[in-house]
Amino acid sequence: MKLKCCWWETNFNDTGWKTGSAPFRYGDGAGGTFLGNMRGRYSTLYLQRCFTLKNPEYISVLDFMIDYDDGFKVWINSQEVLSVNVPTSLLFNSLASKTHESEEFETFEIPNLI
Repeated sequence: MKLKCCWWETNFNDTGWKTGSAPFRYGDGAGGTFLGNMRGRYSTLYLQRCFTLKNPEYISVLDFMIDYDDGFKVWINSQEVLSVNVPTSLLFNSLASKTHESEEFETFEIPNLI
């Protein structure tokens, strides 16, 4: 049995979304995708990635390794599975509830995914 996991739903149409390489940045740093129009205009970035679990019955935990600044939220198949420093109301110009500088990847464990 295969399980396809996507940002919102397995049939989500992302053809209108732009593509880019991580890291996504607007200030310091190097590489990835520079968001030159971000500063002072928007503070939220939505990213999506689809993946398929070939044998989901054998998986009890899913680990995410995330390097973030200042917060993030993860949905899998329209279900929120992880939220760090995200305000109650999430809009394109929302700010994180706490500051956190990106420096290194942190591991977040998602139990009971399926």
